[in-house]
Amino acid sequence: MQNDLLAKPPPATRFEARQPDGGVALLFFIRGGHLMLARQPFHPAQGGRYQDLSSGRIGPREACTDFTSALSVATPGRTQMLHLAMVVNDGRSDCLYLSLSNPAAAWSAAPAWVACPFDAGLSPARVVISRVLIGDASDRPFIVADVVINPDSAAPRRVRYSIDAWRSFGPRWIEHRLPVDSQANAHATCLGRCRGGWDVDGLYLAARGEQEAQLLYAPLYNPFNPMQPRWSRRLEIPGKLAAEVIAACRNAGCIIFPPPTRTNARRGWRSGTRRDSKTCAPCLPPIRAAA
Repeated sequence: MQNDLLAKPPPATRFEARQPDGGVALLFFIRGGHLMLARQPFHPAQGGRYQDLSSGRIGPREACTDFTSALSVATPGRTQMLHLAMVVNDGRSDCLYLSLSNPAAAWSAAPAWVACPFDAGLSPARVVISRVLIGDASDRPFIVADVVINPDSAAPRRVRYSIDAWRSFGPRWIEHRLPVDSQANAHATCLGRCRGGWDVDGLYLAARGEQEAQLLYAPLYNPFNPMQPRWSRRLEIPGKLAAEVIAACRNAGCIIFPPPTRTNARRGWRSGTRRDSKTCAPCLPPIRAAA
């Protein structure tokens, strides 16, 4: 990997960097309501070569407000893919656009955007997409979107959906109800996969309730019938500690970061474990406080 110093970094408050296996580094960011890309090599004085990825899709009164990108895990015998999602606001409501399964190493920087309109139930007056996640599975990308429905109403709804972009019939947006205590505050989530989950990604969820912390894994949907209830697996940290940060490792499981102390170790839950109420085992040394 080659590291370059950007003398003129892109004027953006948020960006994402991706390094395809065998390809050049890619830097995605938003500038002036457009989704931009800077490719390696970066010019030492002028920065990167900027390319507008959204001009063919965004109208004169529209703007890109958010985006996400993901690289599929490099797997022998499979082409590594680059996935993109873009949130476009038309002045009132948000719409999601997807560009999936682009060959990462030979990407032409001309994504073909496909609209994925909200279709879960009756059409609301206004939809705001607050967050989009794309998984890094090598077999197919799984997509999650957090949505605020009718945010200007007296009782706006905050809902999480899994999106099946390949579904040819029925709704593509499927509500993913949080399998935690209704009084709990889910503050950390990440996409991952548990072995034995029938090739369906799921969410690791960390929440704080009135009585105790909650930590669990829930698949995005029932693999046999997406409209039916799904199972979930509860996890535990010794001492009933709350997880501050969680991150998923493909083919390994989940790494959990409890509050940093001299004795708290970073803990992991192996993806092959199928038991409920599984206690997370230490996977990294305890965090040592600075002297």
